[in-house]
Amino acid sequence: MGLEGHISPSLGNLNGLLKLNLSGNLLSGGLPSKLLLSSSITVLDVSFNKLSGEFHQLQSTPNSAMKVMNISSNFLTGYFPSTTLEGMKNLAALNMSNNSFAGEIPSTICVDKPFFVVLDLSYNQFIGRIPSELGNCSGLKVLKAGQNQLNGTLPSEIFNVTSLEHLSFPNNHLQGTLDPECIGKLRNLVILDL
Repeated sequence: MGLEGHISPSLGNLNGLLKLNLSGNLLSGGLPSKLLLSSSITVLDVSFNKLSGEFHQLQSTPNSAMKVMNISSNFLTGYFPSTTLEGMKNLAALNMSNNSFAGEIPSTICVDKPFFVVLDLSYNQFIGRIPSELGNCSGLKVLKAGQNQLNGTLPSEIFNVTSLEHLSFPNNHLQGTLDPECIGKLRNLVILDL
């Protein structure tokens, strides 16, 4: 049992609200854009609900305070919300796993995100190649995108992210060989799952 119904957009009007945790409930409907555009919310966790519908591309506010966004384990659809995330300069962790997101992973995902450490895109329907620009996520510790429809090779640029501790891309359509010299760069790596 848990909370039911829809998430009220008016929560985005609470200027003093820093952390919003609604995880592990039975909430349905869409994710209100006001929460994503909030200038005060630093942590948004709506994981393990029944949220559905398309995750809309929003023009994110340049003063977004968002540091952690967990929208995992719902029924959300649509393409990767690259324009929504553009203004989230403070974003440190993004978990979109266990949904039905589709399309390609954008090459701009790491632009202006100096604090970005966790990216989990696993268990979705992403297609195409893994963007080499992920190698620009210099502080990334966790990169997970298993259980998708990704193809091509694992870009060598990813192995420039020497802070990586967890690198996971299993059950995709990847091919090619792994260069032992490249893997050797990841001295902090604890989990490698390909």
